[in-house]
Amino acid sequence: MNTTQGWNLIWLLDPQQRSQCIERDWFRYLFAGVPITAEFIDYADKPLRSQQQRNPLVCASSPNLTSAEDLANYLQSLPRPRVLYHMSDEYLQVGSGVYEHCDLVIRNGSALFSGCENINLLQLPLGFGVGFENRKGMGTAASKRQNCWAFLGKMKHERKDEMLPALQLLPGQHFLRKTLNWAEALSKFNSSST
Repeated sequence: MNTTQGWNLIWLLDPQQRSQCIERDWFRYLFAGVPITAEFIDYADKPLRSQQQRNPLVCASSPNLTSAEDLANYLQSLPRPRVLYHMSDEYLQVGSGVYEHCDLVIRNGSALFSGCENINLLQLPLGFGVGFENRKGMGTAASKRQNCWAFLGKMKHERKDEMLPALQLLPGQHFLRKTLNWAEALSKFNSSST
């Protein structure tokens, strides 16, 4: 899947909406060396199918913003090769029914998928959320940090019952700030990345 013409980046969400595109800065960090020819937003409540670009690199949040069915239909309408950067599917609701229409799928997080054995699937570690990029390069050494751990995300299921109690057993200073929603959480941090 070597393209010398570069990729056409197609967002199936608005990358400027921080609450919709939490992984935007992580994506840009990971793909900094990938030649991008042009960038498009092809979304208004659902995929529009207005961008039939060659060499599509589609960024989608499914099932959160785009249903699996709409995403599969969208991908099938594009010329090959098709690459999907799949965001926000913590509960593994999207899988081979969408992925079979791609030449490569790149997704955040790791999970075991059934039915995806013949699909080019690359799973990346979770990265920083929008606005949290360390623009100075490497961070402070762990032994020199004020807090021994940090977590930003929804408090649900095993995170609340297992992860937080386990992290609080670690030696060192920590604090926990709870907010009502993602927008409020982001307002507490650096807003230099929009």
